[in-house]
Amino acid sequence: MDLLKLAKSMLIFSSSTPTIVYSFSTDSFLVKAPTKGIKNFSRDDLNHAFEALLKREQIDKLGILAYRVGTRYAMNLCLMHPDRISLIHLFAPDGLVLNFWNRAMAYSSLGRASYNFLMRNHRLFVSILDLGARLGLLRSCLVKFAKLHTRSHEDQERVLRLWVLLKDVQPDYEEFVRVVNQNRIPLSFAFGKYDSVITKRVQRKAKRLSPFSSCVVLSKGHKLSTREAFLEWQKTQTS
Repeated sequence: MDLLKLAKSMLIFSSSTPTIVYSFSTDSFLVKAPTKGIKNFSRDDLNHAFEALLKREQIDKLGILAYRVGTRYAMNLCLMHPDRISLIHLFAPDGLVLNFWNRAMAYSSLGRASYNFLMRNHRLFVSILDLGARLGLLRSCLVKFAKLHTRSHEDQERVLRLWVLLKDVQPDYEEFVRVVNQNRIPLSFAFGKYDSVITKRVQRKAKRLSPFSSCVVLSKGHKLSTREAFLEWQKTQTS
């Protein structure tokens, strides 16, 4: 497992040379990793990767822009090396609030067995989603998201691997905020106004536990990795 080769969800840039950017993600690893016998990421794994990169590139102080699951990496990096971080931007932060299915699949063999059963019987899974939407138990946008990310066998495996893979590096958000405040690290959040995954519940927790951080809501959904979303966010930073 070479975390230094992964890409797309967390960017770190040297404060002295801000054009140098590095990115971390689990996506490329998830495609190849077998579901059975998968080794969870540990904090030591992450720390070794971070230290190797910082040493190799001779980076002293750095800034972070993290998106979705990359925010878990960002918070872990901050907890490990707070004295080296100059600022943190978290976009659609994943992991601040773990939903029921995340907990069930990551920490329970019964939950994983239930998920695998529903994926083998995908029509039944879709029927349950549609019924939940009709009864008002599930938001239509969330149902659409669930269908989208379980269309193929590869998609289904990726969801399972991701949640299992990261269960041992779930950062303590309250501790993260304490470390940020103690080291006076500028912290900002960006959320999508129409995001059905990172919901207002997550926004409220971010604001409640970190009232002095910057928080902007963009006129977007869950996908904040587009040029349009970045430009909209950038305007909020210069206004």
